[in-house]
Amino acid sequence: MALASTPEIVAFTNASIGRTASGFAKTLESARSPGMRPVVVPAADAYEESEFLCQQILECHEQGIGLNRMAVLYRNHHDSILLQAELVARGINYTV
Repeated sequence: MALASTPEIVAFTNASIGRTASGFAKTLESARSPGMRPVVVPAADAYEESEFLCQQILECHEQGIGLNRMAVLYRNHHDSILLQAELVARGINYTV
């Protein structure tokens, strides 16, 4: 099943792409109806970021949201290494 991002996620992504010095110039569009706005949370480092993300995942899961309904967006695969380690440490199943 292919999923498309909401307009809010796409707008956030477009703003992020617009701030990069390299890469391909592009403007993404959404085919979905509006949803929740993304939240920017400052973190001291990648370790704190991974801990925060895992805590949010667990809290959402406790509220009845299935892990298969959650996603973490990152710019490149290297950025996910610490997150994957934290997911494993906390016993959270995931798919890349």
